[in-house]
Amino acid sequence: MDSLTAAQVCAELNLQPLEGEGGMWGPINRNESGNSIYFLMESPDFSAWHVLEESETWLHIAGAPVALHTIDQNLEIHTLSR
Repeated sequence: MDSLTAAQVCAELNLQPLEGEGGMWGPINRNESGNSIYFLMESPDFSAWHVLEESETWLHIAGAPVALHTIDQNLEIHTLSR
């Protein structure tokens, strides 16, 4: 099976631009304990710094390596990468 292009993934999952943050997104599940979304970025896209008010779970499915930077309540930076 051939790989899908980013445009094909966006069409299949009905992903829309995420204004002010960057990338394309679509909801999977939202409830009182958190939310799950699809999120797709293409080079040179980036996800702008933003505050999360809900729990999020990140799962890297495919594509180039990813580095996720977070800042905790003590203003310490943590980097998760794959």
